[in-house]
Amino acid sequence: RQRQMCKETGVNPPVEKPVVGDANGDNAVTADDAALVLSYCLAPESTEITEQGIKNANVDKEDGITSKDVAYILQKALDSTFLMPVEQ
Repeated sequence: RQRQMCKETGVNPPVEKPVVGDANGDNAVTADDAALVLSYCLAPESTEITEQGIKNANVDKEDGITSKDVAYILQKALDSTFLMPVEQ
């Protein structure tokens, strides 16, 4: 995706850093992310998720997206102080 220059200031807007666990791209970790990742685990071919969403969802330092990622994302959604393995 190409960044567009801000017309008012003439500088490029800041690039938002991906949020670990944010599978749906809303810049927050919620139960919706856990549900999306669970859906992806069960039916990857029919789940609408971006490539960045898949990268954000891999939170357990292991290859691939599994139910462990779902559990960690849900834990983070319930407790914002929880650190997922990739945050430790």
